[in-house]
Amino acid sequence: MTIPKLSIGLRLAIGFAAILLLMAALALFAWQKLAQLETQLQSVVHSEVRQLQTAHRLKALVLRDQANVLALFVVDQPAKAEKLWAQIGDARRQTRVLVDGLPAAGTQEAMRAALDRYDAGVDNIRELLDIGARYDAMTEVNLELRQRRDTLLTKLDTLVAASEAGMAEASAAGAVATSRARAWLIGLTLLAMAVGAFAGWRITRAIVSELGLELGEAVGFAADLAGGRLRLGVERKGFRPGSLMDSLLAMRDRIVADWIYAKTTSGARLIEARDRELDGRERQLLVLLDGRRNLAELSTIFGEDVWAQLRTLEAQGLAQRREPVAA
Repeated sequence: MTIPKLSIGLRLAIGFAAILLLMAALALFAWQKLAQLETQLQSVVHSEVRQLQTAHRLKALVLRDQANVLALFVVDQPAKAEKLWAQIGDARRQTRVLVDGLPAAGTQEAMRAALDRYDAGVDNIRELLDIGARYDAMTEVNLELRQRRDTLLTKLDTLVAASEAGMAEASAAGAVATSRARAWLIGLTLLAMAVGAFAGWRITRAIVSELGLELGEAVGFAADLAGGRLRLGVERKGFRPGSLMDSLLAMRDRIVADWIYAKTTSGARLIEARDRELDGRERQLLVLLDGRRNLAELSTIFGEDVWAQLRTLEAQGLAQRREPVAA
């Protein structure tokens, strides 16, 4: 079944269905793009935020650990010293857990190395305190441990800066992706509008081609023909063969060429009696109905409304249509 043979209703249904499918595809594409963008942003932001939070917690633990180390030099009771060492050990375990949770493997290795050097310095201080070398322990704190702490804090500051830069980059990438998605949506919307307009134009053109002219004009012509107006000024050559107008005009031309009217017995008696029931035009038309003149000849004399007058006379029983006589 080819498209030209489809009914008008089916063509309209296919056209609107195609437009609806295109709009549905556009909505699905937009939803997928936005979902993909949201997933990417959430992944990046979650990773960077977690790294940023980890860096700040590590800095807090290192600073608290240093405060506990310094407090060891002023405590005068072994129980308090053991409590401080327990807090230092707990902080060490927490830092290891936090470092293991960092997303980048390279960052984990660098932070572990810095923490190992710092923890080694703390262990060295404990050994010095255990043997009573408080001066050497204080020297270790002021020189080696402070340097290692500063190195560790510098790495943490670098990690914080990298996380903030990553978040800024993710925000910029999100803005670019949003702009691209918006451009895609605008482009696809314009494409959908263009396809819809083309489909509407194509369907309208196909319908007009089937009718031969606009629907209102075709209906008007059919109404005129049904009312007896032959519209002889309209010619078939202006319409596509096989269209509705071509068929209507072909029917009209056959009527004009083949239909022949003659007076009935009642019509003949009415003329002979010179009855005033008929006006002059009707009487003249009835006189010329000799069974030989077709509608084409009569319309030349009386105009294209002659068929309506003939139908009136036929309804009154004064005229009747005859089949053409074979040559």
